[in-house]
Amino acid sequence: MQVKDLIYAGFRIAGVLANAGRNFLESGSHYQDAFAILNAMLDSWNTERLTVFSIKQHDQNLVPLQQTYTIGPGGDWNAPRPSRIERANLVYISANPDQPLEIPIEILTLDGWKSIPLKNVQSVFPLQLYYDAAYDSPVGVGNVSVFPVPQVINIVRLFLWQIFGQFASVDDSVAFPPGYLKAIQYNLAREIAMRWPETAKMSPLALQEASDAKEKIKLLNTPMLDLACDEALVNRPSGMWNWRTGNYAGHSS
Repeated sequence: MQVKDLIYAGFRIAGVLANAGRNFLESGSHYQDAFAILNAMLDSWNTERLTVFSIKQHDQNLVPLQQTYTIGPGGDWNAPRPSRIERANLVYISANPDQPLEIPIEILTLDGWKSIPLKNVQSVFPLQLYYDAAYDSPVGVGNVSVFPVPQVINIVRLFLWQIFGQFASVDDSVAFPPGYLKAIQYNLAREIAMRWPETAKMSPLALQEASDAKEKIKLLNTPMLDLACDEALVNRPSGMWNWRTGNYAGHSS
């Protein structure tokens, strides 16, 4: 299947193209208009956790005495610029590269990062990370800062949303996880119907199908959570005990 097949299906479901045949599309700018709509729709889906079909692992190197790293295409950490860092671990290879210890890194909020009074403190490995979610030009990179500043080479293991990329042309081949094809076709049709209101005849049943198909992939992508007891009931701090600081990592009070 190619991108133009998705666009054709979208026009058919929207009722803009009443009869089978692609002359209507190929003779005008409709392919390119719908192509831009499709890319915009998938870009919007990249902001929704439950339309993200996978959390992908990316291993990046720490550089001794470097605290801040650009992340994105061509950055210090050459990975897709994340909308959000879901989780991060330190892979401690310095002591035993054959059996490295993997230690959770606390992901800080802006207030958490601002609250560190002396940010250039050095240590063998960092245990906290702050991502500013910037989109610096020209290619769009963010910035990740770690604390303390590492003194030796180790690895940061990032868990990032597996986002949809932008299609380059209508002739690109496409493949999606189960459930996504129908969701994309019907929701693209809904987007097309909004932009061609004078000719669109998308049925109420098709509109409902668009919502149902997207809901199914959201249900599939709902994260499984570890069972935990409410902190108020057990009356103790949550998180992991940090022997370096003498408190619980992740505890806000």
